[in-house]
Amino acid sequence: MPGGRHRAPRRAVPASSGRLLVIYGWATGLGAVALASGVRGLVLVLAGTAPQWYQPTVAALGLGGIALGGVALHAPARLGLRWAALGLANLAVGVSAGLTASLS
Repeated sequence: MPGGRHRAPRRAVPASSGRLLVIYGWATGLGAVALASGVRGLVLVLAGTAPQWYQPTVAALGLGGIALGGVALHAPARLGLRWAALGLANLAVGVSAGLTASLS
């Protein structure tokens, strides 16, 4: 437009590559712990030593952790959203791993 002000569209604040590396490393660590816990839980379920409540509880915690990890990795760069999602995913994986470790 002649005589009008042209503004570039506003963008979300980009995260620095150092922060993204920390987020990706944290998510990778959570995935490794969840995988180890899931393999042990699968062995317990197949062996028949897991109680009735174990399988649906760990499945719900796992799905919640995966969803929160996805939010943390793919969310727009909003202040604190990625860190809050990773913190909640950490809680879900921790509870799941704790339940799995408590079974013999």
